[in-house]
Parts: sequence; C-alpha cells; structure tokens
Amino acid sequence: MKWQLKSKRLHQIIDRIYPLALGVIGLLLTFLAIRIYELIYFKFTEETAIESNLLGSVFENEAIVVGLIGSAIFLISLILSLIHKKFGFIVLVVLGLLLLTLNLILTHVFITNHTLVDASLLNISFADMGLIAGAEMSVDRLGIWGIHVFGVLVFFLFVWLISKMRTPHPLVKYAFLTGILIWSMASIKNQNEKPSRKEFTDAETWMLANSKVHFFVRSIDNVASESTFEQRIRWKDQCSKYWSLTPSFAYTESAYPLLHDEPRRNVLGPFFPTDSILPHIVIVVSESLAPSYAGKNNFLGTVATFTDSLRKESLYWENMLSNADRSWGPITNLFGSLPYGLSERGLVNTNIGEEHKWRYPASEPIFEQLAPLNYHSRYFYAGYGAFDNVSRWLQSHPNLHEYRDYELFDEKYLANGQFERVKGNEVWGYSDKILFSQGIDLSHEPVSGRPFLDVYQTLTFHSPYNQADSIYYTKDYLDERFNAMSITAEQREDLGETVFASMIFADDALKEFMTNYKELPHYENTVFIIVGDHGWYTSAGNRYLGHYQVPLIIYSPMLKSAEEFEGLCSHLDILPSLTALLEGNFGAELPAERSDIGEGLDTSHVFNAKRMIPLNFYSDALPKMVYHDELLIGDEVFIFDSTFTFKDHRNPEQSKVKSAYKAYNAMNNYSCGQDMIIRK
Repeated sequence: MKWQLKSKRLHQIIDRIYPLALGVIGLLLTFLAIRIYELIYFKFTEETAIESNLLGSVFENEAIVVGLIGSAIFLISLILSLIHKKFGFIVLVVLGLLLLTLNLILTHVFITNHTLVDASLLNISFADMGLIAGAEMSVDRLGIWGIHVFGVLVFFLFVWLISKMRTPHPLVKYAFLTGILIWSMASIKNQNEKPSRKEFTDAETWMLANSKVHFFVRSIDNVASESTFEQRIRWKDQCSKYWSLTPSFAYTESAYPLLHDEPRRNVLGPFFPTDSILPHIVIVVSESLAPSYAGKNNFLGTVATFTDSLRKESLYWENMLSNADRSWGPITNLFGSLPYGLSERGLVNTNIGEEHKWRYPASEPIFEQLAPLNYHSRYFYAGYGAFDNVSRWLQSHPNLHEYRDYELFDEKYLANGQFERVKGNEVWGYSDKILFSQGIDLSHEPVSGRPFLDVYQTLTFHSPYNQADSIYYTKDYLDERFNAMSITAEQREDLGETVFASMIFADDALKEFMTNYKELPHYENTVFIIVGDHGWYTSAGNRYLGHYQVPLIIYSPMLKSAEEFEGLCSHLDILPSLTALLEGNFGAELPAERSDIGEGLDTSHVFNAKRMIPLNFYSDALPKMVYHDELLIGDEVFIFDSTFTFKDHRNPEQSKVKSAYKAYNAMNNYSCGQDMIIRK
C-alpha cells in the first residue's frame, strides 16, 4: 500500500515535470529551426559553403545554450507549477519567448552587419539602443525580417503540439526525463566549448557556426573573468614587460607608464618643404572607407574613383589598421594615440568618476597638443553626438574650440530641401554633403590669422545605406555609373545596390568637398588626412583583419612627391607622425614628454610587421592584438602575411602576442583606472 501511494505521488511529480521538459525540447527545436533558416539564407545570398563541421558546430552550440538556459527556465517553471500546474507552463512559454526574442535580435544583427554581438551591448544606454534599432532595423530586405516571423511561428507550433500531446506510458516519461537530465549535465560540462577558427575556411563561416546567444552569454563571463584576473596582476612587473616590448620609447617614470621623451621621428619630413608658417590641418574620418573598394588591391573594382585618384597624388598606406571596429575608435586612437580604456566600448565610455558625475582619465589629444601652437580646432560630425558619449569626451577638452553634430548644424543646411534626405526610413544622421557644406562655409570665415585643425567625421556609408540623395538609388543612374566600373552583375546582386549607391555618393561628396576647398585662400597651405574610421565587411576569405583595414591618404598641395608604403601601422601612429612633422619642418615647439602609444607611421616600401597594435580589447569574436605578424583572437594565435590572410597557427603559450596582450592590459588598466596617463 505504501509503495502504491509513493508511486502515485511520484507519477504526479513526473506529470508536472514532463510537459515542462517537452517545452525545453520545443525551445531547442525552435533554435535549430532558426539556425537552419540562417544557413539557408547565407547559402543563397552569400553562397556560403555548408560544411559538415559547420552543421556539427551549429547543433552542438544550440544544444549547449538551450541545455544551460533551458534548465534554468525549467527549474523556475517547475517551482511555480507547484502553485498551479498551468501557471508553470505559462511562465515557461513567456521566458522561452524572451529568450527567443534575444536570439532573433542577435541573429538579425549578424545577418545585416556580419557581426557577433558580445558583452559590449550591456554598455549601451537605452537611448542609444533605440537609435540603433530605429536605424538598423529599418532594412527592408524580406529575407531578414522573415526570420522573426518564422522563429515565432515555429515556437508557438511546438507549444500547441505539446498542449495536444497524449500522456505516454510512465516508462517512456522516465526514459525521456533521464535523457533530459543527461543533456543538461553535458551542457554544464561543455558550457565553454566553442568553435575553433582553424576548423573553418573563412571568418564568416566561423561566425556562422557560433550560437548567437551562447556567444553573447559566454562573452559576458569572459569579460568578468578577465577583469578579475587582471586585478591580480602586479602592474609594475607587467609595466616593465610592456616597456620591453616598445624599445623605441625612452620612458621617464614608472608611475606614469606611458610617458616618454625621446626625439620625435619625422618620417613625413622628407615629403614636405620647411617653412616658418604652420599649415592648416583637415582630417576626414570616413565611414567604413576600405581598400576593398578604394585601394590598389581592391577586389570589388575601383568604386570610389575619386578617392582612388587622390591616393595616386598622395602619401598612401594600404596596410593601415583601425584599432576598433566601431566609430568610437578613432575618437581616442587617431586623435589621442591613447590606451583602450576600461569599458568594452573604449575610452570614450570610460567613467572613473562617480556614477552621476562623469570624469574621464586626463589626456592630451591633438586639440590639446596643438593649443600652445595657437591652433583653432573644430570638429564636425553629421550624427548624434550623444551616441557612445562621443560629444561628452570631445567637449571635455577645452581646446576643442567648436563642436557641431547633427543637432547643432545651421538650419539653412537642413531646410527647404537644399540638401536632399531620403524619407521613410530612420537614418543615423545627415549625409556627407551636408557635413562638408557646414564645414566649408565656416572655413570661409577667418580665425584671426590662426592656423586651424578641422575634423570631419562622415556617416553616409553606414548601414542601412539610406543617406544618399535619392537619384543615387535609381536603376538608370546606377547603370550609368557602373558602366564605367568593373562591377559585375553578381556583385551588384550580392551586396545590394543601396550599398554601391552609398559608396558612390560618399566618394562624390569627398570630390565635391576637395573641389570646393581649392577655392579657399588657405588651400595651398593645408594638409589633408583622409582615413577610414574602421574597415568594412568583406567576404574575402579568412581575413579577420579585413574589419580593421583602412586606407590612409595624406594629401597636400605642398607635397614634393607621391609615395605608397607597405609598412603595417594603425590609427595610433598618425598623431605622433603629424606632431613630428610640425616640429621638424615647421618649427613647432612641442613638449618632449608625451603619452602617445603609437610609434609613428612606417614608411617601409615592402611589407613590414614590427608593431604592437591593440585592437578590440574585450571581444572574444574579434582580434584583440597584433604583435609583429602574430594575431590574437580569443585564445587562439594566428600568423598572417602581407594580404592579412592566415598562414599558420601558433601555440598560444609559445607566442609573443599573448604575453604582449597581458602586459598592455595591465598598463591600460593601471593608467586609465588610476588616472595616470599624463601628469596633471
């Protein structure tokens, strides 16, 4: 009798557990269905090869993420089912739907931007998230939006099927639940399992193999673990290691590990005349400008025809890297040659003050370094300056004398249709023509005879590629422009004509800007620096550095000759070479002690990889650091060649790049966290 009662009670418990376990299985099958949709989408739109190891990784990753998170959802629902049986199942459906929503959003971002979302998402404010959603989610490609409808329909199909299923024999239920338990335990054991890059033929296939939710959750754990680990490092030991990795610097004091005072290397000097009059400086940070369509080795053909013609009259670096894959990167890297910062989204998002009283580590970017030379500095940005705290960081420096973003442009540029703006879709800001027109008009105004620094940060070539004038999106106009290029019909279809339209418009806007600038009285005494803010997505094989490769063009009517260089450099190297030019050729008196991380531009005429280049510091998906010809991504080390293609893999424990990463990380955390970048 006792056994019967116990057996009855056990059956009741199993009856509560069984439908909830079925719900977790339904969630797994939904996730797998979404991945199948994703694979098919890439197969037909990107012609991605569906390799056997890709399918295996897809199933393994989705099984792990649902096994881990699904177990937590299951336990919560089981506890609540003790209150009411149906209530527990309803909670499971709601939580499963929230997890599904997260998966669909992360998948949407990957399909549109070919980017895995990591822990940096947690550093974005709700206002910035709204801006991202409004602009990026306005893409009108049916295949991308179809995945949302498909995922939700599949999920509710499984919910409906579970509600209609008959209760099986108790032995079947016991066997089923035993299998669920084994699956859950296996997921916990393998929670850190991830696809290895060396198993796949290219970067895109590796990213496709990753579960978007698993990658996101794992990156949060990695950041937390990394921060704890770095806190245990004795920074002085690592500081000495960092100094040994940069022997060209004469460091002055260990308390300020970045300060050095060796003579500046004026590598640009031979290409410019000597003069007592300081030149004007114009820097154009061009959205997603990349050698894939505007360089000598472009594989799309020369789409940016003007930019390509300009490089032939300039000093040109093809092997230039941005230090981040987002637009906040050049704000501190290019203009400050500064350390990464304590936030996943860089120094512009690093707050070392109180929560409601923002304070940055003190630094001396270009605006401060040029102030003693009487330069008047202006910054023009066509987007929303509050995004990523860009305007906050820029305006924290008193010697940036004028700052204008989208909300501060003169109304005459936006009114009465003087400059066309595509209607119907959200956009990130205003087009390059509006940006350049605002700056050109102000450049007509004299600034008391002072030299000036003008910075333009463009936006047109940014997804969803809807900021160009409407004529650029018409078939007849594009046909006419394409006839003069080597763009194939297949490329037009694969990348989409809105992408090409934005490329062409951005190039035309730069051409118009330079043409108008020639009419200004100070043109002959101006140095123009044109560089991409970060690379642009390409599917050109196993080239993880393609997201960072940006062409650097230094043009001036004063140039003695045009040259092309093959040395590997980064955004961090531009400021040191610019100040060295001002000192060496134009008599500028600058302090010997400075905190620049970059060593200056490499003017080698053959490929030369002799730099330590920090990249996306906290991301497990993207390259973390380059040291000479070694590249660190996650915990894997690769050797690359002059085409940025992987030649070999190296044992991380035998590599120099991993050691360099630890040393740089310790120096970065100390100098930024303790506010010891410069003397105050």
